[in-house]
Amino acid sequence: MPQAAPASSARRTASNTGSVPEAPKKKKRSVGRGGGGWTPTWVQTDMTDINDLMTNLGFSEYDENGVLTHGFAGKGHVGKGFFLGLQVNGFDDSRTKRDTVSVGGPYDLNVKYNLSLIGATIDKRVAIAPWLITSLGVMLGGGSHQVDFNRINQNYEWPTSIDNVSQGSFVARLKRGYLVVQPRAELMFRFLPWLGLRAEAGYAYSYAPYKGWRVQGQRDGEMIEVNNSPNTKLEGLTIGIGPWFGF
Repeated sequence: MPQAAPASSARRTASNTGSVPEAPKKKKRSVGRGGGGWTPTWVQTDMTDINDLMTNLGFSEYDENGVLTHGFAGKGHVGKGFFLGLQVNGFDDSRTKRDTVSVGGPYDLNVKYNLSLIGATIDKRVAIAPWLITSLGVMLGGGSHQVDFNRINQNYEWPTSIDNVSQGSFVARLKRGYLVVQPRAELMFRFLPWLGLRAEAGYAYSYAPYKGWRVQGQRDGEMIEVNNSPNTKLEGLTIGIGPWFGF
């Protein structure tokens, strides 16, 4: 009856054939597929020029350090931890007062101020834990300060000559536009498979391709230089936090 090979011989045989079992591979953490959410963001920019304009018109000032903007963002995974998306943020404020001092009045003066930032985003995500994601990225796009004026005469007279055609109302749109680059860093805390909390900090750098402000002309798209207008900036620290839907 044949005898079994010694254990030492069996070990040598296994060693010679290279059949040593491999260690299991560590599972890679997911960086998600993408999503979107509401993006309340504080834009810490110099408001001196805007406040000077408002006080000259008899309105109160904004916070000299900036404004709280609101908007939305969305992004999707394009491979290797990179995400492409779009982000839009803006601040809107409307004010109205009765002007009884100007000649020919009284007038109702309506002023609307808007600050906006919009651009395409690219981010590189890294999964620190299954519930915590970090990323570095940049937004490339544009921004603007815009002020709309509307003054309506509440004592309008029938025009009798070209001299009083303009007595009734006055409408103007002042605007200063910029190219914007915003490097930023982000943390996302995941509570549910479809819900998280997103926190972001960045800095917006801007470049205006022209000096001063422009006013919209009578023809569509026509913008006319405003003499003696300031070279108002739109740049500074940005800090935001808000809900994120998706992962």
